Amino acid sequence: MLGTATQEKGLELAVPGTAHALHVSIRRKSFEDGNFAPSKRRRWTPYIVTALICTACVGLYVHSRAGRAGDRTIEVLVPEVEQVEEQGSSRGTLVADGTFLADLGPAADEAYHLGPVDPDEYLVQLTESVNTQFPVRYRQKLSRAITAYFPHSPHTASPPETPARSIRSTKFIHQTDKTSDGGPMSEAWRKLNEPDGWRYVFYDDARADVWVSRQLRGSEVAWAWGALRRGVLRADFLRYLVVLVQGGVYSDVDTLPLQSIAEWGTVNAKLYDTSATDGPTWWRKVPADPSVVVGVDVDVHEFMDWNKYWPRPLGICQWTLGGGPDHPIYIDVVRRIINATHHVEDFIAQIPHQIAQLEKHKPQGWQKEVKQLRKSAETGNGIVPVMEHTGPGVWTDAVLAYLKARYNVSWHDLRGLQQPLRIGEVLILPITGFSPGGQPDFAAKSREDSQAAVYHDFRGSWKSEGY
Repeated sequence: MLGTATQEKGLELAVPGTAHALHVSIRRKSFEDGNFAPSKRRRWTPYIVTALICTACVGLYVHSRAGRAGDRTIEVLVPEVEQVEEQGSSRGTLVADGTFLADLGPAADEAYHLGPVDPDEYLVQLTESVNTQFPVRYRQKLSRAITAYFPHSPHTASPPETPARSIRSTKFIHQTDKTSDGGPMSEAWRKLNEPDGWRYVFYDDARADVWVSRQLRGSEVAWAWGALRRGVLRADFLRYLVVLVQGGVYSDVDTLPLQSIAEWGTVNAKLYDTSATDGPTWWRKVPADPSVVVGVDVDVHEFMDWNKYWPRPLGICQWTLGGGPDHPIYIDVVRRIINATHHVEDFIAQIPHQIAQLEKHKPQGWQKEVKQLRKSAETGNGIVPVMEHTGPGVWTDAVLAYLKARYNVSWHDLRGLQQPLRIGEVLILPITGFSPGGQPDFAAKSREDSQAAVYHDFRGSWKSEGY
């Protein structure tokens, strides 16, 4: 089960702002029953027992998906408390597992463009997008979904009319490429997941056009799709759209699954304490299956020149991602892409005037500048970088904006993550999950590690476009 630990695989309660953690080792007897049965394993001092053991014993009664019966046994361990050293200087932070994270300075925070993260402002922005940018037939459904994920906001005062939908609610595996799927790699996705009921869907360029036209015609979303002039932009946009509308998992055709989707996030998972936003009974709100699954793909530890190579010091992977239909994160990334596309089109509309002025006044280097402007008018290149328009930059911002608005979690809270982390309905895999190996500074483990879920071959048809 996604986000729930299986046989001898752990779940750890992460307490924000402290080194305290509650480790929960779960033995799965069967998939049949949806309840957790906790039991104490060790005795510690009374204040730790009160603060942590009781929370777990009462708190981890989470209902599994309907139709399955049986039980799970939880063995609760309270580990020795290891002090977290908060340096607040260039020395950085030494976290409890001994990982050193350098202080990356204000430039790291400034790299993110989250927009409003006050919950009410975030909701107003999202609701306005739904009511102006999406097809009329989706507006009520998406508005109800927003209510389901923000039940305590004054803007969603009534009980949710539509329950939050998990990643398992539709079970689609989506892939796209210009003309054909990834061959053996795509077949591996089928073989690993079809026994669990997952259905494979492939979109070549023609099928993607048809899908967008049928699902989203007459909307700002469809307009933005038509305005995107390059295949890499459309491929990015499509992955968010198919998960938003249909739910499931998207993964690039040059990715190889190392685990079935059902196994993602099941090894030594942590459960983030959201009592600050969800109250003392926050654990009751954590669903058995997540509504969103994402993985870290950039996790700068000490590399101070990170901004020469990556758009964000902590990035969220977008070659593999998943979720149930209608989640606010996917609404927001679509909103951001539409707005960026408007900016590009507005700039392109001014290009004829700029060229006319250059040809009239003939400043030094004007011919080269005219050539660049004409290329931009044709491709949209050079106006908004791909990373920020449709790629990992804008995707990371959408994920982190939601986590901040909904759970008051920032990118700092995700640094150095070595285990899966459940923040409410969102499952975040450590960098080894979707990006094993790679940059040594990120401390990702190998593809043989138990956390490794997907291997990315970085073939990327976008490389043929010069990126």
